[in-house]
Amino acid sequence: MQPLTTICQNGETFRRSRPLLEKVAQKTGGSAFLEIATRGELVVMDQVRSTSPIQVDLAGMVVPLHCGSVGKLYLATLSDEELNEYLKQKLAAPTRFTITKPQLLRKEILEARVTGVAINYKEHREEWCGISAAIKDRAGRTIAYLNVTLPTFNNTKERVKFLAPILLNAADEISSLFNK
Repeated sequence: MQPLTTICQNGETFRRSRPLLEKVAQKTGGSAFLEIATRGELVVMDQVRSTSPIQVDLAGMVVPLHCGSVGKLYLATLSDEELNEYLKQKLAAPTRFTITKPQLLRKEILEARVTGVAINYKEHREEWCGISAAIKDRAGRTIAYLNVTLPTFNNTKERVKFLAPILLNAADEISSLFNK
């Protein structure tokens, strides 16, 4: 993971990625976010809100890593030792859908390592769901995250999974902007 100062020096790259965020929000019907991790915290660097009258607002929100799709992707970047240490702690359960069993959470995180995509369905707030894809540097290291957050009243878990190709393609395009 690159230090925040290095990534923030790429402010122009964040600005150039905005049209891609707009396209993702339009194609998915959700709000699109570009996020980075610094010292185990996730920071929203840019966002494009959906045109839906139902809005999801992440401003100032603290989401436990295991409850959100971006957090799961972040956990996927940890070494096995670091992940084991994280999974030893008591995991908060903000909703009845939150995955708190270490073996089930590990399975999702390991899948995210392979696919580059993670999903959250009602795990932090029952009215929200999200899907995220990793943005990578030339060496294949995760440097940022593309996230789409949607309301659950009109999005099934299957529909959210169906959005993976859109996010993976956009994450690849954004990665190429960072790697110029």
